[in-house]
Amino acid sequence: MTYSQRLSGAASLSEIMHLEHQIKQVKEKQAAADESLKQYKQQWAEYATKLQKGELPLESAERQAFQVKLEAAQTLVNTLTAQLDELEMALEELGD
Repeated sequence: MTYSQRLSGAASLSEIMHLEHQIKQVKEKQAAADESLKQYKQQWAEYATKLQKGELPLESAERQAFQVKLEAAQTLVNTLTAQLDELEMALEELGD
């Protein structure tokens, strides 16, 4: 939003609707990312348990690849959470 728009007062309905649409999209992406992260964490726990019991050979490449997936999923969730926070703050500012 430009400085002149802030000075002129209330935000336009289209700006508010656009932000609300963006927030909805990010929430949907975040829900999917949360579900993926939950699944990766569950799979990791199962994998780690099998490793501890000696049911699986310790293959560092496979373990490392899985850890990369888990970290990427966590990073995506964190990024989407930050993006959602920014959009919600922008919407609040428009409403003021």
